[in-house]
Amino acid sequence: MIEYRIGAWPWIAALGFRNPRNPDKPLWKCRGSLISARHVLTAAHCAHMDGIENIHNHNIAILTLMEEVPFS
Repeated sequence: MIEYRIGAWPWIAALGFRNPRNPDKPLWKCRGSLISARHVLTAAHCAHMDGIENIHNHNIAILTLMEEVPFS
């Protein structure tokens, strides 16, 4: 495990998903790169974990955030 301090890599995004067993504790299953104040670049399987979208036709996803992330 790599130790780091918060803010060491400000472009890294941790992607949390709703945990059906414990709604107050997200599942941190994916990571991504902050490419603008409102966009995260990640793997396609992180954006379509429910299986609705055929991830075999895609290899990246760009997530649009509801709010801008302040840059530090």
